[in-house]
Amino acid sequence: MKDEISNEIEALRTRAKGMGLAFTESTSRGVGIFSILELQVFDLNFSKSYEGNYRRAAKLLNALDTNRPTIVCLCGSTRFWREFQRASLRLTLEGKIVLSIGAASGTDDEHFGNLPKDEYDALKEQLDTLHFRKIDLADEVLILNVEGYIGESTRNELEYARKMGKVIRFLEPTDD
Repeated sequence: MKDEISNEIEALRTRAKGMGLAFTESTSRGVGIFSILELQVFDLNFSKSYEGNYRRAAKLLNALDTNRPTIVCLCGSTRFWREFQRASLRLTLEGKIVLSIGAASGTDDEHFGNLPKDEYDALKEQLDTLHFRKIDLADEVLILNVEGYIGESTRNELEYARKMGKVIRFLEPTDD
């Protein structure tokens, strides 16, 4: 884990330097303290809190990077895969980076419905987890609530995006 953390810290340092920002590091009683623009970003003690601290540092760099386009993660039911295609094209033409489902060319059942149930369920869980990581990368989330539909996976993604403090927009008006 320490090698992985060292690589991520080096990536943050390189990114900050590329933006002309100072990324400093000091150590106090074995705990690394990292600062960007003299603001303490996080204490690193190789504990479970590292993931959240690293996200805060990356989020700060994202906010400071005025040259980076907005990153939008699309969330919705794969039954509306054509809407994923339309939204992706529209947002791309607006100059945004779009994170979407892996294959916007059919439903999950059309792609993976031939798998045994246990394999299908495991793959679905893996893809859901991957989509949470896409939400982590995004500045905002667009919920594709076609005809007001928000299924279980999309509701989980919506709740996660709220918890992570993401800007959330909906394709259609909603009470959510």
